[in-house]
Amino acid sequence: MTKRPFNSGHKTFDKQVDIIEPFAKRGKTLWGWTIRPWNEQHFGGTPYAAGDLQKLDLEPVEAIKGIVRSTWEFDWKMKQVRQNAEKYFVNHHGWIYMLFHKGSGGKKMGHGIIMADHQGKFIAQINLGPTIKSQGILDEAIKHLTIKPEYTIRHTESVAYKISYEFLDRYEIKATTDGITTTRPVIVMRKATDYGNKKEDKLLDPSSHHGKIPYSGKYETEIHDPEWFSYPSEKLLEAVGLGTNTDGPLLSEIQEEFGPTFKERLKDELKTKGAKTLNGLTNGKVHQNEYKTNL
Repeated sequence: MTKRPFNSGHKTFDKQVDIIEPFAKRGKTLWGWTIRPWNEQHFGGTPYAAGDLQKLDLEPVEAIKGIVRSTWEFDWKMKQVRQNAEKYFVNHHGWIYMLFHKGSGGKKMGHGIIMADHQGKFIAQINLGPTIKSQGILDEAIKHLTIKPEYTIRHTESVAYKISYEFLDRYEIKATTDGITTTRPVIVMRKATDYGNKKEDKLLDPSSHHGKIPYSGKYETEIHDPEWFSYPSEKLLEAVGLGTNTDGPLLSEIQEEFGPTFKERLKDELKTKGAKTLNGLTNGKVHQNEYKTNL
């Protein structure tokens, strides 16, 4: 029996699990194969070319196509399996595990493959399932089927990197067509990102920061381009002299007229809501702290 509970989120699979541990060959939800190394060239006194015996061992793995609900990209995924075997199972054998459960009527439903080396070290996972639950099964199975090296994790630092807001503006457009005046609302969304860095904070090259949390290199709130929160109706577009799916000019006009004052409106709204930002804006008061920026 499995030594610890298997909790993938797929209730049917989890209930059916019995044996799921390194080097297992058969279980109610698992098939396991040993795959000979690429460089093994003799079997039963007969010589083979390098790679031939490994390819022979992989043939049963490709036969799992019959229990996979979705065969989309199956051939490409099997190519990944072959490439991983050729790369990692060179002078030592490796392991391949196929995970499945039995559905109604006893039909097997495949979820994916996990590959490990001869010592049980994780090599790769290949998702063959049709839903996100298959990924959950693979992620949980890695904990049970592979042997992880010893390591420790220690928290060393926390930094508020950025705070993002989604800000909505409602506009009313009054238009007169054929002597009839109508007023219709539109809602525009703008996103703002507060980075909270000081001007002297320099952008660190992610490839050379040696584990240090990098600064963004930005010290002002970044205002992103406006977008429709709800698209204008066809009648509204006609009323302002535009046609169906031609809403860009109207959005540009709104941005040109009202965009320059957006920062102040954002600032006022954050004060009203009591929202905290990296520069200390909260409840209408500015507090000093190490992260200071300009809204």
